[in-house]
Amino acid sequence: MATVRLQLRGEPGVISLRAFLSALENSFRVLNELDVAISHEPRGSLDWVVSKLGTGSLVVQAESRSRLDDHNYGPEVVESFLTGAEIIEKEGATPAYLSEMGMRRMRSLVKLVGREGTSGLVLSDLSHTVEISAKASANIDQLLKIRKRSVGSVEGRLETVSVH
Repeated sequence: MATVRLQLRGEPGVISLRAFLSALENSFRVLNELDVAISHEPRGSLDWVVSKLGTGSLVVQAESRSRLDDHNYGPEVVESFLTGAEIIEKEGATPAYLSEMGMRRMRSLVKLVGREGTSGLVLSDLSHTVEISAKASANIDQLLKIRKRSVGSVEGRLETVSVH
């Protein structure tokens, strides 16, 4: 079992429901992508259950439940999630295990900061806390920016088809 905590900072009654639901959906889709990458299970190995809700700033705490009998990947997935968010925030680099789609979901998550009543975003587990700022959004935009696009073609003759 592993615990992850998502806190949307803002005044009560100001954070939009759309922002709250978007934060939840994008966070847990990224967690699922990390689960698939780490566990090598096509559908993932974890189920998530809500273990705590808080108000003031909106707080959701969830715990993982492993569907595998022999191994629980929950702690590794949560650590990868938090470390990845920290790498995006501080270094502006792509974290391990995240695909382009995962990065796009992270961008949707971090773009909530400063919008729809959300003044900040804090991700944590029992020992590691990461505060997300608008800098993370700018860093992801740079990472996902299309560098160069061109139209082209390949000429030649196919000699053989191989699985290699």
